[in-house]
Amino acid sequence: MLRETLLFMSESQGVRGILTNLPGAGHMAAKFVAGETSEEALATAKALNDAGFRVTLDLLGESVSAREEAEAAARAYRASLDQIEASEAVSTISLKLTQLGLDIDHEFCFENILGIVQHAESLGNFVRIDMESSEHTERTLEIFHRVFERHSNVGIVIQSY
Repeated sequence: MLRETLLFMSESQGVRGILTNLPGAGHMAAKFVAGETSEEALATAKALNDAGFRVTLDLLGESVSAREEAEAAARAYRASLDQIEASEAVSTISLKLTQLGLDIDHEFCFENILGIVQHAESLGNFVRIDMESSEHTERTLEIFHRVFERHSNVGIVIQSY
């Protein structure tokens, strides 16, 4: 019961809005959110690099419902790879396939992730695909395997709970 409640809360925009406005929420989030802008995130990544840490950056968002949103997310990830390349930070990226259209169309999502991985490869960077809910596991693994057959600069995060 607690697991389902926490998962619901993590996926609810309304609950997220309430929780992020609570006193102290910003301090707690700062442990996990590198910044609200790419400049802030890259500065945090650089500081973590300087302290000996490896970094992966993620553009928050998932479960888009329109092709335009997925295409915008794919463009944003390619732009973030360019920004990483132009900065002094050493960072990979991680992403969620539902943000790239997995729930809209399987092939559409595949083309979006393939374009991002190809762009990352051209920059000598790496892409991690985050696992999402169990209803997405098989499709996520299938897309990962297809991309990995063509490009070795992609990995997948497996979760268990």
